[in-house]
Amino acid sequence: MTMEVTAPLGELEAPSRNRQKCPRALFYWSLIIMVTMAQVLAASCLSFYFLRKQQQPDATPNTEKCITHWAAASKQRQGENQALAWETTMGDVRTGNCTWYNENKNSLEIQSPGDYFIYIQVMLSDKWKNVTFSVDERKTYHTPSSAGSSNTLYFGTTCKVRAGAAISVILNPDHVLNGETETFLILFKL
Repeated sequence: MTMEVTAPLGELEAPSRNRQKCPRALFYWSLIIMVTMAQVLAASCLSFYFLRKQQQPDATPNTEKCITHWAAASKQRQGENQALAWETTMGDVRTGNCTWYNENKNSLEIQSPGDYFIYIQVMLSDKWKNVTFSVDERKTYHTPSSAGSSNTLYFGTTCKVRAGAAISVILNPDHVLNGETETFLILFKL
């Protein structure tokens, strides 16, 4: 036999006190979780800061990379075996602080020693003969004559260059096609 018990509404106050404790406990647990997360975040940020600081050297040298782009100048010396003149006034040309242009010798001279990549393209209106690429006068590369119907020379190398070294192209400038995409020199420090 089962008995049903009914209680008046006034006697339901006991469970309501327990309900008031639940939001308070939820608030405290939320507060504890937020404080813990803030501590973890602060510790992570400090760890990242100190690890990054350890990876950087104490005395940071000037790490600016030297990148230069030169195009063949519109005014050239006349005759055979002349150094090709270069200019930096055409289009998108960037010059780093490790080189300078010697107008008397028509050469690009290195101010900062180191390892460099040098790329030179020379486009001629006619076939060529006796084109010389000179890097530091100790490293000279000769191309005796054009082969077939090609009228473009390509030269690229990496080399260790001392301060004061000169880079030049010796040829007959009368046949050189001027322009940023025809005849140009690109140099950058590795």
